[in-house]
Amino acid sequence: MAALPKKQSPGINMPKPRKKVLSTCGDFLTYSDGLYIGSPDNKIKISSPLRVLGKSASIDGGNLRYVIAVETVLENELHIDVPVSMTYQPSKLADELMNKGGLRIEPFPASRQHLVDYIRSSCPPDIFFRSQKEGWVALGSGEHGYIVDKKVFSKKNISTDLILDVGMQSRFSRAGMWTTWQETANHCDRNPILMTMLCGAFSSALLAPMGRDSSFLMLVGPSSTGKSTALKLCNSLYTHPDHLLTWEGTANGIEAAILQHADMPVCLDEIGQSDVEILGGLAYLLTNAAGKLRAKANSELAEVKRTRTIVLSAGEESAIDRMDDAGKTTRLGQYARFISIPVKEPHGAFTDLHGLETGAAFAEFLNQNMRKAYGVAWLKYVEHIAHIEPELLQDFEQVCNTIRSRLVDGIDVPKADGVFARVLDQFSLFAFAGFMAQAAKVVVWKKSEVIHAVRHCFGLWFQEYQKRFTNPNFAVLEELRYLLQANRHRLPPLSAYGDKTKHTDVGFVYRPRDDKESVLLIFPGFLHKKLGGKLSKSALDAILVQSGYLIPGSRNIPTKQVRIPGTANRRVSFYVLKRAILGEQTDAEC
Repeated sequence: MAALPKKQSPGINMPKPRKKVLSTCGDFLTYSDGLYIGSPDNKIKISSPLRVLGKSASIDGGNLRYVIAVETVLENELHIDVPVSMTYQPSKLADELMNKGGLRIEPFPASRQHLVDYIRSSCPPDIFFRSQKEGWVALGSGEHGYIVDKKVFSKKNISTDLILDVGMQSRFSRAGMWTTWQETANHCDRNPILMTMLCGAFSSALLAPMGRDSSFLMLVGPSSTGKSTALKLCNSLYTHPDHLLTWEGTANGIEAAILQHADMPVCLDEIGQSDVEILGGLAYLLTNAAGKLRAKANSELAEVKRTRTIVLSAGEESAIDRMDDAGKTTRLGQYARFISIPVKEPHGAFTDLHGLETGAAFAEFLNQNMRKAYGVAWLKYVEHIAHIEPELLQDFEQVCNTIRSRLVDGIDVPKADGVFARVLDQFSLFAFAGFMAQAAKVVVWKKSEVIHAVRHCFGLWFQEYQKRFTNPNFAVLEELRYLLQANRHRLPPLSAYGDKTKHTDVGFVYRPRDDKESVLLIFPGFLHKKLGGKLSKSALDAILVQSGYLIPGSRNIPTKQVRIPGTANRRVSFYVLKRAILGEQTDAEC
């Protein structure tokens, strides 16, 4: 450190030190206290200090803006950007810099025009890419890139000149050494649950390139069994392991949190805190890649946001159990969306402790390592994925049949079970993501180890799934409910029977006279066509009668003759079902 100057005696007039010129650009001079125009001996101050860093453009190359570093009243540097077109309106540009950056502009008429001239003349050729989100984006070159940590990874190159739009907060953070992360990943070997959860987290970056929807992967088991440690492990791929979100909140709040994690995993702990009223709806909302249509304040259609991610969660009961306990009817599709893995390993979520004495000691080791090194794996992984992004789908199709056959080895595969097929496809993607992590050299697992881990967890899921469907009639009823739910918007009122504009091959909604609740009138042919490949008409009739949802016809015939309103005495045969089969509140009169 330089020695401090000696204190001068009072009364001695010392010459004032000359301010040092920090930089020059044409007639402009930059001093520590501000921007001037003129010469060192004859200058006029224009404003407080500022620097032009370059221009920024949208990720597709449009919407050019100046990136300007302004010294605030707190003497710190703030980066703001202003449209290039604003330089044609000096007063508006000055107001923007004063309001957003705290720039102090001298009050003389030409100061604003001088400021514009300085910005234009001092702007370096550097171009920064500006993005409204992290994750996958369409680049101006026609290819796709993955944005994270102020970098754009693509097949062609890696660009490090990137800034997020104002108000956008990065979800990514990193710390520590690569060797520490590898030690953590190596301890997942021979631990199927940890390895499968990581594979699920890695697969979140594959959904958009492969046109996949989001999904849920959950660990279910008693407390203190390592479930939260497994979630923290997945979280450590891209941020601090302790930055876990929870289910406590509104549907909109949870949706917003997941939207901010598009193309990367999101970990939600303690599903027991979730609102059971919104849990079932979120399963469909957040696994619908099309997103919701929203309007701007000016009534224009806003950009549709995608929710492509893998939601990793944990709790003492599954989402399905939680809805069942609350008396909510669970839909067949929710079994495929809420994938639950029971924690039944020798040490809770852990199978092999790698020499440590207890599961608690193993969890503590993982937690300490995760806090030392996090985020380092995600950068290397997405760099590899972005480089092979155009070939990802083709690569998966080449190995998917092999992966699926390995996953179902030893399982008596149920025929024509849509839930089984969808969950098998999801676990196949998890295994493929593990292969990609290996190819990226993020992990040193062997492919056979990945398959073994994912197959083990798929088997655990299937065991729990089978318990719910030991009664074949229950499985058929669940599929029937799902079928009716999916087609409920194709059920016009019976009064529209002759209206060709409301033609339907499903059926109608009808409220019998003096009844408080409406019923569903379903064409027998519709159900026979949809379910006929799995059971006979007589078997379907028997299940409907036993379900309690069917209102039979005379002499206990399953179908009922219903008179068509507005006709003399025309009657049509329907299955008449109570609306409660949909598992929803009864509606108002149709």
